[in-house]
Amino acid sequence: MPIILARHPLRIFAVATLVAHSALATPTFPQAKPDTVSLRFGWPVGMMARVDQEWTRIQISPQRRDSVGVRSRYRLTVSSHPKGRLIQSDSFAVTSAPPASGRPGALDAQQFLARLGSVSPSYVVSADGEFVGVEGIDKTKEAIDALFAPLMREMADAPPQFKALMQSATSVQALTAAAAQEWNVVAGAWVGAEWEVGEAYGAESEEPSPMFPGLKFPMQHEFSAAERVPCNAIETARRCVRLEMVSAPDSAALRRALSEFVARLAPKEATALAGLRSTSMVNELTVIVDPRDLRPYSMMLIKRIDMDVTGPGGPGGKTTRVDIRNARYTYVR
Repeated sequence: MPIILARHPLRIFAVATLVAHSALATPTFPQAKPDTVSLRFGWPVGMMARVDQEWTRIQISPQRRDSVGVRSRYRLTVSSHPKGRLIQSDSFAVTSAPPASGRPGALDAQQFLARLGSVSPSYVVSADGEFVGVEGIDKTKEAIDALFAPLMREMADAPPQFKALMQSATSVQALTAAAAQEWNVVAGAWVGAEWEVGEAYGAESEEPSPMFPGLKFPMQHEFSAAERVPCNAIETARRCVRLEMVSAPDSAALRRALSEFVARLAPKEATALAGLRSTSMVNELTVIVDPRDLRPYSMMLIKRIDMDVTGPGGPGGKTTRVDIRNARYTYVR
């Protein structure tokens, strides 16, 4: 995702005001050169890492609180490609114990989404770090089939809406959007940035939705290279930086996506959106990377959505869903 960034306007105003008052009150002195980072893509051919990740979903409503989590592991390798670099993900394995079944024959949609969130399709990026496209969709689908095998045995009793969700979420379009989003999270969103450490920067973009093929969300972002840090727990040298991004979609686009989702999977419930008084979504991303080549060491992505709904007979209540994904990268070479 190409980035054309501008310093956060509130921060500009604050700095400009401070400088103006200082100029009137005291003589000027030479200022220390600001600490800056240049973020460049340079994953070397032959790079290999084990990625351990955990995906958690928490849902809170006036009636109940539910949570589900899946721990998984895969191998990440970087190979040469005519168009740049091939980022391959293979050897997928779910390392967490399966949850206790709620009732015989029950199909857990949350487990489906959790397992799907643990899969990362292979993809190609250019030598400069631009996303090109997915690679080896057939192998990705084989990995998905293996992960979903326990759930597929219960598909006989699954509602048609769930089958439609599964087909949509594992389509080529959805997997391509998921791969592009994965790349932006770990490296693509940061490529080419020149930032002062501790400063905040703003940007706008349109991003495809993995769950709604063909639909793009207008997004507002705030980026920062928060501080220099050790790359992992066993190091002391601060050779990495902690990158942070907070983003939120346009509220009208979010409401439209929710309407399309409900209309597609649960048409009888579409009228429930008439009681939707407000909805908001925010994504918070933190990545520890080596700024010299954007090699990641850890990542945490938190997605939160809040909906306030009026019930048919009066106040309904607020519903919150939080998705948390943590990943750690251990390099073999």
